[in-house]
Amino acid sequence: MKRSVITRVLQRVERDLRLIMQPVQHPIAIQGQQPYRQHKLSVQIFPLQASVPGQTYTITASPAQTGINKYGFQISPMNASGALQGTIVVTNPSTTKIVSTKYITHTSSGTAGTGGRTWTFNWVAPVAGTGNVTFYGAFNFSNGNSQSNGDIIRTNTLTVSEDQGTAGISSVKADPFNTLLFPNPVFNDATLRLNLIDNSPVSIQYLDITGKIISEKITYNGRPGLQDFNITVPAQLETGIYRLLVSVGDQQSLKSFYKK
Repeated sequence: MKRSVITRVLQRVERDLRLIMQPVQHPIAIQGQQPYRQHKLSVQIFPLQASVPGQTYTITASPAQTGINKYGFQISPMNASGALQGTIVVTNPSTTKIVSTKYITHTSSGTAGTGGRTWTFNWVAPVAGTGNVTFYGAFNFSNGNSQSNGDIIRTNTLTVSEDQGTAGISSVKADPFNTLLFPNPVFNDATLRLNLIDNSPVSIQYLDITGKIISEKITYNGRPGLQDFNITVPAQLETGIYRLLVSVGDQQSLKSFYKK
C-alpha cells in the first residue's frame, strides 16, 4: 500500500460519518458503523458531539472487511483551511506514528488483521474559540501485493463541534475545589467531591448545554478538606448533557456530566 495514495484521498474526502461518543474517563465499546462502506470509525468523546478545549479524547479507527488481512489508515483533525487542530498523541508507537506533522498513520508492523484492524490514539482538543474540527480519515483495504494497484481506499469525515456551554459562563475560569463528580454518566444519584479551605456553605445548580440555569439552588454545609456530597439529579432532566455549577463564597467551578 502506498501512503501517498492514502494522503491524496484523505485530502479530498468530503463525506460525513455518524459516530457514537462516550467519555474517555469511562470508555464504552460502542462504534458507529455504515456497512455499505464496509468500514467503521468510532470516536469516544464527551460531551456528545462536542469537545471541551484542552481535554484529551481517545480516538478509535476500525476498518473491517471479510477476506482482507492487511489494512492501513491516515486520520487528521483539521479546520476548513486544512490546518491541524488540537494535538495528536501517539499512544502505541509500535502500530501508529505521526507523519507530515498533522497526520497519524499505521506503522509497518501495525497493518495485519484478520477481517479487521483497530488503531487508537489520543487527541487533545484545541483552545477555546477554535470552533468545529473535522477528522478526515482514509482507510486502505490492501490486497497485500505491496503495490499501489488493487487496493481499496475508503474515506470518511467526522465533524466535532466545540462545547460552548462552559465558554459562555465567563466568571468560571478555573476549578478551585479540585471538583470530582462520579459516576459519570449519572443515572439518578452521584457523589460530588470537593477540596474546601474552610467552613462555608456549598451551593449547586444545574445548567443545560447552553449555560442556562434550570434548577433551584441547593445548599450544603461545607467543612475544610476533602468532602463528599451525595447529590440527586433532578428527576425532570431528560437524557443528555448538563453542567453542575458549584459555588462557595465568590468562587465557582463547573462540571459537565451526562444524564442517562
